[in-house]
Amino acid sequence: MAAMGKTENEFASKLHAAQARPFLRVLVTGGAGFLGSHLCRRLLDEGHQVICLDNFFTSQKLNIQDLFDRPNFEFVRHDITEPFRAEVDQIYNMACPASPVHYQYNPIKTTKVSVLCELRYSRGLSPPDACDALFFSCLSTWRRPR
Repeated sequence: MAAMGKTENEFASKLHAAQARPFLRVLVTGGAGFLGSHLCRRLLDEGHQVICLDNFFTSQKLNIQDLFDRPNFEFVRHDITEPFRAEVDQIYNMACPASPVHYQYNPIKTTKVSVLCELRYSRGLSPPDACDALFFSCLSTWRRPR
């Protein structure tokens, strides 16, 4: 019986922790890419609402096909170098070509994706005090590839 009580307490503790976790509205730019699609799944599994933004420049719709039936998932086909507005609690900016084939095909666009997105979000599209943001970028944006 003591073991049963411990199990019930552990379950109750985990349930309380899950209920205490805030529901977040999250924007994932580059959300149809390899890493972005996995992040979208993880956030959805944690119970958050996810807005996935991607223009399929280096990603595929197939990466997120299984997410379209999930009620907390919204996909927007959009080029992140153009303005976009949304009320969100967190932003994960993963919209940057990472493969040399892709970023060398259009190096200006790669730089725009990395730099313009950060400037837009840090200058008020989503107020910094109202939204957490994490920016990813291609290493070649900041140094010359070898």
